[in-house]
Amino acid sequence: MAKRNVMLADTWSEAVDPKGWLLSEKFNGRRLEWDGKLLKSSSGQVIKAPASFLAELPPVPLDGEGWLGRGEGNLQDLGFFAADVPDPRKWARVKFVVFDLPDPDAGAFSERWRIVQGLKLPSHVQLASYLECSGREQFEQVYEALVLEGAEGVMLRRPDNRYVRRRVGSLLKRKKFWDAEAVVVGHQPGERACAGMLGALQCRLDNGIEFEIGTGFTNDERRNPPPIGSRVQFRYQELSRDGKPIGSPSYQGVRPEE
Repeated sequence: MAKRNVMLADTWSEAVDPKGWLLSEKFNGRRLEWDGKLLKSSSGQVIKAPASFLAELPPVPLDGEGWLGRGEGNLQDLGFFAADVPDPRKWARVKFVVFDLPDPDAGAFSERWRIVQGLKLPSHVQLASYLECSGREQFEQVYEALVLEGAEGVMLRRPDNRYVRRRVGSLLKRKKFWDAEAVVVGHQPGERACAGMLGALQCRLDNGIEFEIGTGFTNDERRNPPPIGSRVQFRYQELSRDGKPIGSPSYQGVRPEE
């Protein structure tokens, strides 16, 4: 697994009181960090963007997301980020949505964000919009509204959040998921910790598209996986252009008999 070199969000829990946290949209794209000279991925690899994309970025670090827009943020559409020779036509569609200043010495988030807001930025850089959350009711309303409008979900951030390059509890994410069913057509053996057990289910949707479900299983379920031919329920984040569930499809169980 690639090393993460940026601050990562923990998963939202109903136990968290969101009052006083900063609420913003969760963008469905690829993580980008500008270190003042180079553009990098979340694992620290240099991304070879065209000069036109980099030319007017400030000499200040920026943490954000490469984004194509709501309804167009399919992750496979941003695969050109990895190209050795960047395509200016493809990059012309990308918005760099900035949501933080990745400097551990720049103080709390409220202080870092004031610095970001004072920067002169090119037109393809967009600042995330933050709203102080008044409580659980507003949080639910904003979440439902954003998802309805095509957003991936919401982010919650404490104003006193400090920038550290690891997963933190002062930054939370709540993403939308879709539920669906599929038929099991095969079992893939597990490796490492899952050696001798199920690694992933090979599944087929009703439209014939095949894919894998590799997460969501207990060890007992990996030792005794649902048999071939059984119908299972799963949860996923989005569909690829060819209709395949992506975003770590997660096993939810065998569909109860009606």
